[in-house]
Amino acid sequence: MSLKVRPGTVHVLVGENGAGKSTLMKILSGIYAIDGGEILFRGEKLDHQSAAAALDRGISMIHQELSPVLDMTIAENIFLGREPTYGRTGILSRFVDFDRMNSDTQTLLDRLGLKYSPQTKMRDLSIATMQLIEIVKAISREASGRCAKPLAADDTSADRVRVVRYRVLHGCRGAVSKGECPGGP
Repeated sequence: MSLKVRPGTVHVLVGENGAGKSTLMKILSGIYAIDGGEILFRGEKLDHQSAAAALDRGISMIHQELSPVLDMTIAENIFLGREPTYGRTGILSRFVDFDRMNSDTQTLLDRLGLKYSPQTKMRDLSIATMQLIEIVKAISREASGRCAKPLAADDTSADRVRVVRYRVLHGCRGAVSKGECPGGP
């Protein structure tokens, strides 16, 4: 199989169960190791990629199996493990800037037309809404804040999620057409 993905474009893999779609996405996102062939990302061979390395490269995955921390808020789930702090070094780097985290989360939710408070507990959301929050989490990892980098969604098929996926793709295409995405026109 050969697949070339250009920056600023949207691609969909379709196939029957067992065809390898999820396996490919898990390899890209560093969950599974490559056991044959090669994958190049921006000209660099992805050998022994870890999940952390994938995230550092800007590759996010929306997993079919949800794993929210139910007693935490939407904002805390989105930024879990990478919470904004008051400083980069010293004692201030140890304190979470909840105002900034909630503000950044609200911006992301608004951008996708989601009417939720960043302070809502995950346990108060439906499964479909938790899937939407997974999409927001993946988008929140953007380095530029303007357009999504490689983003893999593993069978998020709820109707509401389809609407948000459309908004995400539409937003990416709009950013590409305006020249806001690296690699776009």
